Amino acid sequence: MTKTHKAKAKEKEEKKEKKVALSQQEYDAVIKKSAERDEYFNKFLKSCADFDNFRKRFERERIEFIKFATEEILLKIIPIVDNLNRAVCSLDGNNAKDFASIMKGVQLIQAQFHDLLSVNGVKKIETKNQMFDPRLHEAVEIVEADDLPEHTVLEEIQPGYTLNGKVIKHVFVKVSKKKTQMNTDEKDTDEHRAQKE
Repeated sequence: MTKTHKAKAKEKEEKKEKKVALSQQEYDAVIKKSAERDEYFNKFLKSCADFDNFRKRFERERIEFIKFATEEILLKIIPIVDNLNRAVCSLDGNNAKDFASIMKGVQLIQAQFHDLLSVNGVKKIETKNQMFDPRLHEAVEIVEADDLPEHTVLEEIQPGYTLNGKVIKHVFVKVSKKKTQMNTDEKDTDEHRAQKE
């Protein structure tokens, strides 16, 4: 046998279960610690199972919440839609004689929608006399205007809204820009050509 084989054989012998003499007190302490270890391990397993159940319940509740999160707002919209349906029905050939009362009804429905939006934290973004702000506005048209500062909102094409301070729909706007020198030079050249002819 080589030395390495002898060393391995010796290691195996050392690893074999050794009998240790313990006093009764030491033996009782080992048994008590073993029982405590088993109790802690069982508590750990129970905690893992509880956490797993909590995670599954939380995920179910989250999915349920997402599914029905809009229920409250929809219940508020339904009566407004009912009013709109009544207004449309009143436009039926026989009932369309009183345009003023129909217009008033539609304006009341519009007011109901605006109130509903306002109560739920939705606010219209104001654009009057405002400078263009890409966080709030989306420029859909640029118009040359020397009489106004550049990037002034000239006209609101479509309104925009915030929900509790967060932009949820940008305002579509028409924005001013100064006439460029090149455009002025081109115009002068065109006028000059016209005069020569």
